[in-house]
Amino acid sequence: MKIIVVEDEIRSREGLVNLLGRLKPSYRVVATAENGCVGLGMIKKHVPDLVITDIKMPIMDGLSMIKQMRQGKIMSQVIILSAFADFSYAQKAISFGVTEYILKPISVNYLIDVLAKIDDHYSNEEEMLTNGEDFTPLIQRVCDILSSPLSLNRSLGEISLELKITPEYLGTQFYKEVGCHFSVYIKNKRLAYAKNLLKNTNVKVSDIAAKVGYSDAKYFSQLFKKELGCLPVEYRRQNG
Repeated sequence: MKIIVVEDEIRSREGLVNLLGRLKPSYRVVATAENGCVGLGMIKKHVPDLVITDIKMPIMDGLSMIKQMRQGKIMSQVIILSAFADFSYAQKAISFGVTEYILKPISVNYLIDVLAKIDDHYSNEEEMLTNGEDFTPLIQRVCDILSSPLSLNRSLGEISLELKITPEYLGTQFYKEVGCHFSVYIKNKRLAYAKNLLKNTNVKVSDIAAKVGYSDAKYFSQLFKKELGCLPVEYRRQNG
């Protein structure tokens, strides 16, 4: 789970990053920020699974940042940490689809429970994508095409040509129903297949890169590290 922490107090920010690192290896803090303006830039760049943010910060506060996230169609889960038990803040947070509003000082056990629920959310979402629940026949057809590892090198343009529709229409419909862009979906499918090959086979990393649609093994390794926090060879060593 990719996480961004936005907190103006450096001790709180570093303490939270350290805590997340200890709780679970899959909790990867990909960026931190000291205010909402910097945070918004990091969120647009990384599109994390989870944003943990304070409310009151200089330059841009947490609620303004979340509002702009939502306006930009970034639907990451959000946990707000606040020293203020203010109902109006909580009301606005709810209107922006915030997952949890936690008062400081933080209860570590409560935070662990919230993180576990978010983990479950993404697990259920992944299962839904696999099962294709509530998809139109068009998008279900795309998901069926991409269910085969041999199709992981296919582009949106190629698939739209096969289905006799425009790439623009397919891309829009795919985002509406699946909740992420086609490029993000295919990247996640490729990485999931790569992880499986790394764990369960002795196939060389360069060959795995080619199997999952990346002709440049170096680029594949860089992407793998960016998304999962370690190089493919390190992942194999840890999970073999």
